[in-house]
Amino acid sequence: MQRNQLADAGIGLGETLGQVVALHGPTGNADQGRRLVLNELRLRALDLHDDPALEVLDLRGCGRQHYLHLQLDRLPHLREIYLPCLAEGAILHLFNLDVPASLTVHGRVREIDADWQKGTLRLTHRQRSWEGVQLLGHDAKPDDLVDPPLAFPLNVVLSSELLQAATMDGALCLSGQGEWYLADASALERLVIDGPSVLRVSRAHALRSMQMCKPAHFEGTQLDALARLGTGEARCSLNAPAAAQYCMSFKGAAVLRGNMQALTLVDEWGEVQLHTPRLERLALSGATSLTLHNCGHLETVSLPEGLAIDCHGTVPTPLLHVARFFIDEATLKQALNRLAAGENELLDSVLTMLPQRAGAAFHGLTSLLQLAEQGLDAQALWHCRRMIAARQMMPRRRRQCIQLTDQDLARADGAWRWDLPRDRVDEGILADLQLWALCSPHSTDAQTYRKSLVASCNEGQKFQWIVRFGSRPDALSPLRQLMLEVLVKQQACGTLSLCLGGQDNTVNHRYLVRIMSHEPLTAEQRNALLGAVSEVAPWEELPQLVTTLLQRYPGPVRAFLIALSRNPDDWFHGRLPGRVGATRIRQARLQLTQLALMPGGWSGMTTNSRLNEPPTAASEAQAQVARNSAFEDPLGSYLTPPTHIRR
Repeated sequence: MQRNQLADAGIGLGETLGQVVALHGPTGNADQGRRLVLNELRLRALDLHDDPALEVLDLRGCGRQHYLHLQLDRLPHLREIYLPCLAEGAILHLFNLDVPASLTVHGRVREIDADWQKGTLRLTHRQRSWEGVQLLGHDAKPDDLVDPPLAFPLNVVLSSELLQAATMDGALCLSGQGEWYLADASALERLVIDGPSVLRVSRAHALRSMQMCKPAHFEGTQLDALARLGTGEARCSLNAPAAAQYCMSFKGAAVLRGNMQALTLVDEWGEVQLHTPRLERLALSGATSLTLHNCGHLETVSLPEGLAIDCHGTVPTPLLHVARFFIDEATLKQALNRLAAGENELLDSVLTMLPQRAGAAFHGLTSLLQLAEQGLDAQALWHCRRMIAARQMMPRRRRQCIQLTDQDLARADGAWRWDLPRDRVDEGILADLQLWALCSPHSTDAQTYRKSLVASCNEGQKFQWIVRFGSRPDALSPLRQLMLEVLVKQQACGTLSLCLGGQDNTVNHRYLVRIMSHEPLTAEQRNALLGAVSEVAPWEELPQLVTTLLQRYPGPVRAFLIALSRNPDDWFHGRLPGRVGATRIRQARLQLTQLALMPGGWSGMTTNSRLNEPPTAASEAQAQVARNSAFEDPLGSYLTPPTHIRR
């Protein structure tokens, strides 16, 4: 919409354009087209494009709004914006072909981004909004930078030529108040901060040193040449007591990103963060905390005693035993791949990092299993597993402590408990059991932990985990023997039915039958497996399973079927599908007896027909004879009298 069209409409945008306004070409309606005044109470977004004359945008008459989007495209002479009353603040998008001219924004700004031919920037307030923004562009003067007449909450320097023009004796001194952002600091070699509360610099390739005369928050990117940071020469002029007081109260913070190889931070600092992957030498006089991100090449450090140090990513060798470690999944995967390639010297670093990861249990267990399968030090791997378990059992406020005590490890050895993601519980438990099976032949601590695994099987879910994973065809021998041991224990205690019964059972009965058919077993193990099969196998599949087992263990299987037929009615109520009455239970007892008396099993009959058809008078009489003679049958010695208890 052109300017004369706006005049003809009386600027009645609310009646025609609604909440979103897009204007192209000359749009000014005051001061000979240099000013645009809008009074649109429902304005939510405004786009202005290609107006070479517009200098002032006045939106104060648009009423109170929650937020406002401004898209300002190719307005080369725009120098001032007056925003309406905004609860959250404005979001400004600026686009120019060249470095923009200086621009002042009055009002709340939440986010600002700019794009021109040789640069970009994007700034977002960390909490709410800035109460005014000043952009110093190609027409700004050095005095606007060194000694600004007005203090704005946010000041952005877009032009590197302005920084170069304001430099004196090779150094730039910033004395303005508020937050400052230098979008292109490539011309700077020395920087002095004497006023800003927050300073961010970008493209500071040549910056070698920085002095901070007042406490401030400093962030820099591409600091490839930076070698020294200090608190400036101001404290040198103080007497000794004043200097000490100054040192104690100074808490400047720094976040540094770059490829420097050596860095020195003198005097006292608050929080220091380094994203410096090529850093080899670091000296820090004092700080509240130090955080290192991927500083794996660090070889020499000089740090104050007792400094809180956090390491994210690759762990520097000098800090292995003095820092808290955090490692992301990508870095861990890279380290594991290097270990798989034969770089075994990384093992100590990886095992030190694993227990320190937030939510370390799942990835720690799966990573340790991967290392164990490569044949690495089983004793060290199991000790790392103990550390992960011990940290998980601690209160959250203590989990990041550096040293674990023997008491912490002993507490972890006495329990089998993991805090795993809900959708990866089975995978994590399987990894833990496989890790134990691989480490137990070589680690005395892992061998001792077998008692804790057996004791935990009093809990039904943990018992089912061991039986389920221990019965898999690919289960390792220690895990298979553990599974048989817990089955025998529950069979002897009479709780096998309680642990395996119910709808939530996930044990594969075919795996249990396979073990009985192909592996050597003791009498106790065989009877325990028979009991497990009788609890988890579908009722209609029992004849087929019995046929398979009778071929290998005819005597014990027949005796077991007779014992099953004598189970109390409660067992049949929980075992038979559908509605179960007295007649159905009597039929089931007779059918179990028939299975026991059939020569060679029931290979000549179908499964469903035999379990569901009513017994004949002859078969019932035959079953009664079998039950009466069961106590005289020597086959009864194969089976402990049933003690099944159904919930």
